[in-house]
Amino acid sequence: SAMARLPDTQAFLAVSDEGPYDPKTHTVDGALFRLELGSGADEADRVLPITLHVTFDRFDPAWPAHVSPLDLESLAPLPGTRDLFLIGGERNPEDQTDMGANRLYLVRYPAPDVRHARVVAYFRIQDLPDDLMNDRFEGLAVLPVETKEGEPAAWDVYAFKERTAFPDRPPGYVRGRLTRRGDAFDLAMHGDRGYPPLMPAFVLRDHERITSQSDACRAPDDTIWILDRWRRQIHVAAREVEGGPLAYRRSLDYEAVVEDIAGEHVPTEPAPPGLPDRRGYGRHEAVVFDAEGRLILASDRGGSTASTVTVLERKTP
Repeated sequence: SAMARLPDTQAFLAVSDEGPYDPKTHTVDGALFRLELGSGADEADRVLPITLHVTFDRFDPAWPAHVSPLDLESLAPLPGTRDLFLIGGERNPEDQTDMGANRLYLVRYPAPDVRHARVVAYFRIQDLPDDLMNDRFEGLAVLPVETKEGEPAAWDVYAFKERTAFPDRPPGYVRGRLTRRGDAFDLAMHGDRGYPPLMPAFVLRDHERITSQSDACRAPDDTIWILDRWRRQIHVAAREVEGGPLAYRRSLDYEAVVEDIAGEHVPTEPAPPGLPDRRGYGRHEAVVFDAEGRLILASDRGGSTASTVTVLERKTP
């Protein structure tokens, strides 16, 4: 569902949708993986499963062992740190009868080694209008904030809703400020008054220009690249001032490079608004830049089917 580059390495931290929960050890296996891509046909990719230690106290002890209490979907590193990542989930671990919730987790990896990660902070985000179980925060991007000496470290957080309950409404995003004092973290969301629901902002307000937001990432130039799964496009936006909303810059089409992805085009599925020739919801759910500035897309083909990773080089004149 999402990938983030590990600092000073060629490896990535990857999020998968589900993982069984062990109520005795408070751990989830199969939700996080360390991925090292092979450099060619002669070098195989290496995938290492990671055990996630769930350490927050707001937790329903009755969760069944075969179901993840988190349903992790999105991932972003904290710039300036070497081992902290913000991860978004779509379930409410406080109540297994709740059909879903917007939750963010701050995770340390490695903790203490490459086979283990640990939740160090847990944030509850107010619901957005039209929230459903399977359309919550599918994309996360975190940008650095310049602070003065003596002030707490800070980051701007942007969380992207995948879609809405109504196909004629574009998906939006919310923004907030994450701060750190020592080992304590706090997240304040812009516009969060508790009630009514948190109101989203929009990169684009036209549902025929943006249809789904399946992932997002910070680019090397600090712009934010948003993966539009259904349209097979990437929308680029920029933060013009620290803490401010995002301004739309341009859209990039990757339709031509995914024609060989199994299940990418399904004639029996609908096309996104305004693009009748692209039937099927699309399969790509992860976007990230590698250490060399190349763009990487990863597909989600459902079930236990292996993902396809596509590496795109920058086009030169």
